Amino acid sequence: YQLENSLAGFRCLLVFPTQGKDLSRDDYPIAFGYFASLLRMNGGHADILVYDVTHYEATQFSDYDLICFYPMTASFERLIELPAQVKRDNPNTPICFVNSEQHQHEMILCTPKAHDFGVALLHNIAEIDFVLIGEAEAAFVQLCDKLARGNADFETLPACLYRKDKQIKTSTGKIQSVDFEYLPYPARDHLESGINEDGFNVRSPRIQSARGCVAPCLYCVEASSNITAGGRRKPLLRRSVASFIDEIELLQAQHRVFFFNVIDSSFEDTGSRGIERMESFCDEMLRRDIHASFKIHLRAETVCKLSDEQID
Repeated sequence: YQLENSLAGFRCLLVFPTQGKDLSRDDYPIAFGYFASLLRMNGGHADILVYDVTHYEATQFSDYDLICFYPMTASFERLIELPAQVKRDNPNTPICFVNSEQHQHEMILCTPKAHDFGVALLHNIAEIDFVLIGEAEAAFVQLCDKLARGNADFETLPACLYRKDKQIKTSTGKIQSVDFEYLPYPARDHLESGINEDGFNVRSPRIQSARGCVAPCLYCVEASSNITAGGRRKPLLRRSVASFIDEIELLQAQHRVFFFNVIDSSFEDTGSRGIERMESFCDEMLRRDIHASFKIHLRAETVCKLSDEQID
């Protein structure tokens, strides 16, 4: 993820749309945290805006070299109006739509039909310049690099839809799956404002130990996301337990976080290997004497296999 060229002077706005005072408040998808970290570690500037789509403020979108929107089903109807407003006031600023999030309802650009959906977006919303499909950490930082250097050759970018000569093009590059070994921790903008007078953070930041799922449930797209032509072949990508706990310790030390929202589709994944990994996590938390609370998702059949000692 480290570029050969510095992105010094390049400014990107990452916009997470909300409606009114919904539950997002100052939270945002963890994918935008990764994007911000990637841009900053390469010398660029990134702002993360949790934006109420019902109140347009032109000044919030000025003086950027790229503006990225995170489409969600809940706010999509209002979001399709926003690019026209932004482009009207910033005609030379490229606009990009991107998800890169393995978390159920928030990943409409990561599904097996993401390419078709992206093409439809470009056909129907003339102000959108780019759509990044699937896991887009690598694609995002490479797009920023090209824009910063004035390079309009987007053909080799990973899984990118773009406009050229009044036509919608699809890059020849394949989706580059996230590599947790080299991916920096996500930026945690706004998190410090959750610390109360007692030094306790009342917010529960999203944190991720794995992406995907091995269970092919028909009602869910988690296992099929990015498992498409040109995408990754493994339904589940894991971080190391040590790295995951290192981030937990860092968030406690820097932001006084106690309650963590683990967004893995199923924290243990299925089978004995998943249970062993969960046990390793618990053992390491005890060894480091870390006191924290977690919201996690477990599969029902896994819970039935756990002993009372494991559950405790």
